[in-house]
Amino acid sequence: MREADSAGQPWAGRTLSASPFAADDGAADPAALDALTAAVDGRLAASEVVSTRVDALELRFREDGAAGA
Repeated sequence: MREADSAGQPWAGRTLSASPFAADDGAADPAALDALTAAVDGRLAASEVVSTRVDALELRFREDGAAGA
């Protein structure tokens, strides 16, 4: 085993913690897939796909309480 990582930082003394994305299975967000499919099918303009995703992310942000409201 190498003594250091690719940036030259030694492995000795490091504590590796769990990834905050450990539960992420890599699947696409269903709402994103729906919006992209609608754009490909011509039912939604590209600008509407972006707007739809921004609105959904803002809603999720507020629901998670991350906005501090």
